[in-house]
Amino acid sequence: MEKIYLSKEQLRKFLIIYQGLQNPKVFKGYEGIKEFVKRVGCLQYDPLNVVGRNIDLILQSRIENYKPKMLEELMYEDRELIDGWDKMMSIYSVEDWPYFERVRARRKSEIEEVLRCRNSREAITYVDTIRKYIGDNGACLPSKIDLGGTKSGTWGHGKFSSAAMDYMFNDLGFRS
Repeated sequence: MEKIYLSKEQLRKFLIIYQGLQNPKVFKGYEGIKEFVKRVGCLQYDPLNVVGRNIDLILQSRIENYKPKMLEELMYEDRELIDGWDKMMSIYSVEDWPYFERVRARRKSEIEEVLRCRNSREAITYVDTIRKYIGDNGACLPSKIDLGGTKSGTWGHGKFSSAAMDYMFNDLGFRS
């Protein structure tokens, strides 16, 4: 393979363009979001919102006329992007789903151990009940499913539905 030599200025320019930070913005609309995610592989997801969620700040700086609702639609309506584990919570293309099978298996084992340490392992027995509930009623928050609470004094989830849905997310054995 032939070596390529770049000056610092050429490398700076390449990185700015690759990261989509040039002006004018080249990524536009929903297709631009998907194209950018494919280019960089994944985007770290952090729900903290001091001046805006990290993911929205990243996309706003790169996607012309970006609005947070656009990402929500691509994830939860169009289901072209998915949130999952890639070294940390991330958003990536559903096309990459198969490549994360080993990561999901490892996370499943980790969450089982966490539930065991928190005396909440019983929550796993509710997975089929929750699957049926979601199948009958559609997507919902854990607060909408009353399965009772975990044992008093445990650290972590206070409700079996929250612990079970966390397990389901990490197991990712439930897809509609």
